[in-house]
Amino acid sequence: MKIWSTRLYKEEIKREETAGTAKEKRSFPMLSLPKSLIFFSMPFSPEWWIIAEEHPFVSKNPSEGAGMKVSSWEARQPSMKFLIGSDIHGSFPCARKFFEKSSLHGCGKIVVLGDFFYNGARNVPPEGYGPREVVRLVNSYADRLIAIKGNCESEVDQTVADFLFSEVACVYAYGKTFFFTHGHHYSFENLPKNPGDVFFQGHTHIGLLERKGDLILANPGSISLPKDGRRSYMVMDEKGIALYCLDDDSLLKRLDF
Repeated sequence: MKIWSTRLYKEEIKREETAGTAKEKRSFPMLSLPKSLIFFSMPFSPEWWIIAEEHPFVSKNPSEGAGMKVSSWEARQPSMKFLIGSDIHGSFPCARKFFEKSSLHGCGKIVVLGDFFYNGARNVPPEGYGPREVVRLVNSYADRLIAIKGNCESEVDQTVADFLFSEVACVYAYGKTFFFTHGHHYSFENLPKNPGDVFFQGHTHIGLLERKGDLILANPGSISLPKDGRRSYMVMDEKGIALYCLDDDSLLKRLDF
């Protein structure tokens, strides 16, 4: 199986456009998948990740997931740690602080659950608002990133990003399935038919980590504009998930699998 990185994908498109041979349908691996599921975020490090052959994403209604950009990942390193955050909204100092946590906790993969660059019409600009600086910062972590598209993302964002956005990402790790989305389509109140073992969303700017029957619900809160009074993020390993305060790294809550 050929592994496509974001960089290779963009370079291939550029070559086709330069040669005048660009077509609406390209002979890339994702085009052999069902039309309702488009695997849009590609792994870069094959020793860590492979594209899963099957996908747990099933919508409640047959038309609900049509055209949704979905990525599917399988971890090849059983001890891989994940750094998980959401709702940066263009704050450069908060984004920098968040991404530095990957070194603090030894995280090999970073998941951001949407709303990267802009504050949106409903939010005041956060501290250190600088969308262009955030773009450059996030691009420097592109090869380690799973990027979820939020409701504040625009079409032009893809042209400046060195990574690809997905509306849903499903990750297979530690013998479990993890469902990642922003929260404006699927949410705790509107779960997909198969939400996996752990369902992650952002969007509300409120950190949450709780068990609901056999399902774990997780929200890392907001990196820059919290509505619960604390900037927060999550770290996940093979034992469970921890919610931390972004400013002082104090442990707010931990839930084991």
